[in-house]
Amino acid sequence: MVDQLPLKIPLDNDLNLNNFQPRRDLLQLLTGVDALLGGADQSLFLWGPTGTGKSHLLQGISRTIGARALYLPMTELLQYSPEAVLDGVVTSEAVLVDDIQLIVGREDWQEALFHSFNRLKAAGIPQVYSGLAPPAQMT
Repeated sequence: MVDQLPLKIPLDNDLNLNNFQPRRDLLQLLTGVDALLGGADQSLFLWGPTGTGKSHLLQGISRTIGARALYLPMTELLQYSPEAVLDGVVTSEAVLVDDIQLIVGREDWQEALFHSFNRLKAAGIPQVYSGLAPPAQMT
């Protein structure tokens, strides 16, 4: 077993759910977030073009859940081994993976996140993923 990498990834203090302003066509998204935070759903996948607030929303959810939420911005984590980042992930209250499209073509990360998703789902731990396209279109 690999020792878990201590992540020193600070959340942006300006990004929270109180100041998230979705476009009108995205208001249904907040219903999904409320269901996730209320324990009704276990996973949520957000997609859309750059600049639509996905990172803002993930950081806001993380801040709302608190210290036991694990925010994983793939832009900063691909340089590490997935085992070092994801080991012990099931001890979190929630896992939020930002910019998941960056793992396309990275079999090590794809396999590790696949197994983590299944472990988290089995443990009932909420998960939120964000990307530029729906999962079926990421190849």
